[in-house]
Amino acid sequence: MKWIIANKLAAGFGVALAFIAANTIVSYQNTIKLIDSQQWVSHTHGVLSETESTLSNLNKAETGQRGYLITKDEDYLELYFAARSQIYQNIKNFKKLTADNLNQQRRILRLEQKITTRLNQLNQGVILWREKGYKTAEQVALSGKGKQLMDEIRQLISEMENTEQELLLSRIKQAQANSQMAIATIFTTTFLNFAFLTLLYYGIKRYLHQQKQSQEKLRSSEQRFRSTFNSAAVGIAHIAPDGKWLHVNQKLADIVGYSHSELINLTFQDITHPEDIDIDLNYVRQVLENKIQTYSMEKRYIKKDGFLVWVKLTVSLVRHSSGEPKYFISVTEDITERKQSEEALQKSVKKLADIKFALDQSSIVAITDSKGTITHVNDKFCSISKYSREELLGQNHRIINSGYHPREFFQHIWVSIASGQVWRGEIKNRAKDGTLYWVDTTIVPLLDADGRPFEYVAIRTDITERKFAQEQIRSQAQLLDKSQDAIVVLDMEDNIVFWNRSAEKLFGWTDQEVRDGKALSLLFGKNLSQMQQIKAAIASEGEWQDELQQFTKSGQEIFVESRWTLVRDDNEQPKSILIINTEITEKKKLEAQFLRVQRIESIGTLASGIAHDLNNVLAPILMSVQLLQMKYSNSSDERLLNLLESNVKRGANLIKQVLSFARGLEGQRTVIQIRHLIKEIQQIINETFPKSIEFHTDIASDLWTIAADATQLHQVLMNLVVNARDAMPSGGTLSISAENLVIDEQYAAMNFGAKEGAYIAITVTDTGCGMSPEVKERIFEPFFTTKEVGRGTGLGLSTVIGIVKNHGGFVNVYSEVGKGTRFKVYLKAQEEIETQHLEKEFQLLNGKGELILVVDDEATIREITKSSLEAYNYRVLTANDGVEALATYAQYKQQISVVLMDMTMPSMDGAITIRTLEKMNPFVKIIAISGLESNRQIAKVSGDAVKAFLPKPCTAKELLQTVNAVISKQKI
Repeated sequence: MKWIIANKLAAGFGVALAFIAANTIVSYQNTIKLIDSQQWVSHTHGVLSETESTLSNLNKAETGQRGYLITKDEDYLELYFAARSQIYQNIKNFKKLTADNLNQQRRILRLEQKITTRLNQLNQGVILWREKGYKTAEQVALSGKGKQLMDEIRQLISEMENTEQELLLSRIKQAQANSQMAIATIFTTTFLNFAFLTLLYYGIKRYLHQQKQSQEKLRSSEQRFRSTFNSAAVGIAHIAPDGKWLHVNQKLADIVGYSHSELINLTFQDITHPEDIDIDLNYVRQVLENKIQTYSMEKRYIKKDGFLVWVKLTVSLVRHSSGEPKYFISVTEDITERKQSEEALQKSVKKLADIKFALDQSSIVAITDSKGTITHVNDKFCSISKYSREELLGQNHRIINSGYHPREFFQHIWVSIASGQVWRGEIKNRAKDGTLYWVDTTIVPLLDADGRPFEYVAIRTDITERKFAQEQIRSQAQLLDKSQDAIVVLDMEDNIVFWNRSAEKLFGWTDQEVRDGKALSLLFGKNLSQMQQIKAAIASEGEWQDELQQFTKSGQEIFVESRWTLVRDDNEQPKSILIINTEITEKKKLEAQFLRVQRIESIGTLASGIAHDLNNVLAPILMSVQLLQMKYSNSSDERLLNLLESNVKRGANLIKQVLSFARGLEGQRTVIQIRHLIKEIQQIINETFPKSIEFHTDIASDLWTIAADATQLHQVLMNLVVNARDAMPSGGTLSISAENLVIDEQYAAMNFGAKEGAYIAITVTDTGCGMSPEVKERIFEPFFTTKEVGRGTGLGLSTVIGIVKNHGGFVNVYSEVGKGTRFKVYLKAQEEIETQHLEKEFQLLNGKGELILVVDDEATIREITKSSLEAYNYRVLTANDGVEALATYAQYKQQISVVLMDMTMPSMDGAITIRTLEKMNPFVKIIAISGLESNRQIAKVSGDAVKAFLPKPCTAKELLQTVNAVISKQKI
């Protein structure tokens, strides 16, 4: 039994020893494998670190090269060369780390070739920039070859990283399996043989210690991996084949703005921009189908806040050992700023290209060095100068000098631009074929870091046509300045752009004064709304014409006939407004005078009709009174009849004043000297006017004579001085002056009723209260008065204007409220010698039985006229109208000596009746009679048979004297 036990123990021990030996071998192998796995982990991290460093240094090299190309800053170039040096060191490290991996060595060789090619490209860009300038280097940089090569480099590095990661994962799994086997062996040995444990305690303890160290290293490696995963500068994620996120690091969460938990519940399609999904899924399909191993693309993610973020995405697939897809590993780099920079750079480049294109299309461009040598010209410069580009480059601008400008002109230009100032002006140049042209030039100096000009850019615009047009406009302007009309041109903003000499004369402002447009508001005063109405009419009709009230610089009100025309450009767009103003101030005054005269004429017509009827009423009364005076010699009756005759005559005189205003009265005119009338007026003033009124006269010593009715002129002067007295109730100065005056055509045109020739001007001036414009407008109207009731009839000035007009003269009035009034009476002068009018005393001669035919439609006049004539031994026949008169005259033609014919009758008036009687008897004698003074002229032209004219009412004395004179053929 013991033997068996011993054998068993021995066998057990042997087995234990064998197991221990086997376990030792297995443990040793596992330990070696763990150590190997640890080395591979360190190796893999070294490779990954070198890939990151390589990509980073490549980016630094590109950044340094591009920064240098854009800014020409040498600091960027230092960054570029430092990165190049580091890249070559990275490649050496790669070779050293992957010396035992043939596949990786092949990839490194390919990687080294591509990196070398890319660095050569970058170096070529630097060389081109230095030799040929930014544009050539820019074309190489933007060609797309560099981007394609970088994508290939990133693809190789990604493949290397994937290979290393797969090896790392495989080693980790293998280390875990070895660890489990070692633990199992230890526990088995413990159970089988405690002695084995005792004997191998120290060895096992050491092994366990080593195992523990390996596990701690493994955990540390895992922690470093997790730390690297979570703190990586790029977004890293594991994505299921269906697109769901499995693991994401913090950087990716920050990039897309979601938390870890939120992303896990989403797919990558959920946050991918719709326009990028199809491209991304196409790549995924190719990877799943094993057509490609990995892919990189630039895409847009939609962040949680809705904004877009551009990312550089690199994706590779991890498969199960069976080859089935396990998960995708994606590396996401936020390139939003880079994309924005690229877009901004592209926009800037395009903008510069557009500006250059626009400048070349619109302007003449040349660039010179600091010495003035031409280094660049565009096509327009060649076109206008007629020189080729080869002929211009290397030349000085003196090649196109026209000789028009003095030497000092160009010296001033050089002084300005050499000091760094921009020069602007117009230059006249000469082309190769000798033709001259004008250019509007701007020369901009380009300054170096020290502020000194190293190049000059000259931008020119061809203004030859404009200069020729300006010359033409100046010529036209000279012609417009000769125009008598005021010509003004406005732009569409109401600024005055042209103002001719006539406008200066008319309005008082010079062309320079109105350039700021201020005069425009002054021209219209407060009537700016009227201008807006005019502009509205022009906008719809294209023109406007009417009369305007405007103001001069001195504030004087004037009237113009204004014509506004809208001027359009070649595209039919409104360009300016042409205004032609013709002054009509004097015309307006004449029109006002004419309207006033017309109004007076119309009132006079009404007054004439009334006067005619009143004369018909007073005529029989006056003659009846005279007949009664012959019959009644009683003193009491005679006194009453004289009183009645006096009042009838007073009424007749009042009617004469009305008639004098209405149509004028001829009266009996003689050649008189006006100074005698003024002396009579002076005597009346001295005797009757208040002593508070001072009176002065100023009469020319050589005063001409006039042909006038002395009584009527006396009445004119009396009316004027009485009005002057009433205007100075508190006293003042009254003066009368008379002078000779010759009126020319221009002055006659400015005063209604005036004619060329010699005049006597009588001026009556007072210092009284004066008149307002409204009152002055109406003073010549009959029955208009500003005096109190009972102190004036309103006929004084209407009589004045009537008498003066009847004498072929006219009246002007000047008055201001508070400054007095001046009446100026103009009367036609005569060359005849002054005569004294001696009234003829006609005796009342009785008739000799002559037969008189009295024709009048007023029965009372017919009867009293018949009675008066019969009282003085005349026989009388009567007729109440023209028809009855013709019948009566036909019957008594041979017996009738004189026909008394009323000029105004119904059915057949006096003029027709007179012409008919003259046909019946060419030797008939007719005395025309009428209450209207205007009928005197009608009677004169009615026929030679009219021998005299009697105005109504007339006295018996006037009737009998006229009848006697006609019968006896005396001059009336």
